[in-house]
Amino acid sequence: MPLINMRDMLEHAQRNAYAIGAFDLTDLNYLKAILDASERTGSPVVLNLRESALAHIDLEWMMPAVLAAAKRATVPVAVHFSHGVSVDSAIRAINLGCGSVMLDGLTKATGDYIESTGSLAALAHGCDCAVEGLLDLDELAMPGKVYDCMAQMKVDSLVLNIESEPQMKRLIDLEPNMTMPLTAYLNIEMGDEHHRRLIDRGVTRICCATALIDVVNQRVNELAVSSGALSLGGLLDVARTAAGAEVERRQTLWGCAGRAEQLSAESRPCREVEHLIIYNVDEARDDVVAAMMAEGRKTLGGIPGVRRIFTGRSVRQDAAYQYCWLVRFSDETVIDSYRDHPDHLAFADTRFRPIAGDRISIDYEEVE
Repeated sequence: MPLINMRDMLEHAQRNAYAIGAFDLTDLNYLKAILDASERTGSPVVLNLRESALAHIDLEWMMPAVLAAAKRATVPVAVHFSHGVSVDSAIRAINLGCGSVMLDGLTKATGDYIESTGSLAALAHGCDCAVEGLLDLDELAMPGKVYDCMAQMKVDSLVLNIESEPQMKRLIDLEPNMTMPLTAYLNIEMGDEHHRRLIDRGVTRICCATALIDVVNQRVNELAVSSGALSLGGLLDVARTAAGAEVERRQTLWGCAGRAEQLSAESRPCREVEHLIIYNVDEARDDVVAAMMAEGRKTLGGIPGVRRIFTGRSVRQDAAYQYCWLVRFSDETVIDSYRDHPDHLAFADTRFRPIAGDRISIDYEEVE
């Protein structure tokens, strides 16, 4: 199943009064447990990549595994990059496959955070990527300020970071007056009855920062005491079983169990597009062409929504076109934003078109 548009996911949850579970992927051992559990419960799911939790993992090699597993799943899946340290790191996450991003505002002044998130939204929306804005719970009690911040940041949803019982109570006690989907990042545990009240207040996605890790650690420690030493494979099996059971419990609690089929029918799939250019050069030397390709891979690869760039030469000298570009876009919307991006325009006008007069350009949508 293709990945699902995050905005559609959250809007469906909002219309139907449930919350989608977002589970942190601190490493790939949790990936299978989360997706298998979601398939057992028939739940849509968000795979959450928190930048601070990825300090010892290279996102560039991790993401292909995440995307491959997500596309093989039989339930709707979205991949979210949370608490990014900069606009650049969020754009990198988009280009690696994340369909939703958020900057960490806990260490920034409010004005700086609004400006950074607004800049990110302008770039991310060009490739149909959703953007979340982090909101102070104190501000939620002042709707005028909230809507002003939303207008400046141009975000698609708001994130509430809940780190204490007073903050949790403040949200639960508020009247449900927000029209925008809310996400709760829970850094504390709470009783099951409070989760339902969060959903009643407009929360459409819930991420428990350490829930799976805590459950896995507890179960592994229990077995270590009762059974003695276990093999690494045995420990991983125990960890995946414990994590999967906790995912199932929370998906049932949050009301997203059994929602997968309906959400799939009412949501837009994210389908990649291949931007193909085949061309010949006008008497340019091989080293000039090679330098142009290298510059293009570096320059164009940083444009939001560009997943991969392949530059090639025909293996046959009698081929009608000797050179090619294959630029993979995250979505059809990137066709226009890429074409009009200033980095693309500058490169195409000064480096590519002057030597590649004979060329053909075609965009192909992914077919499964």
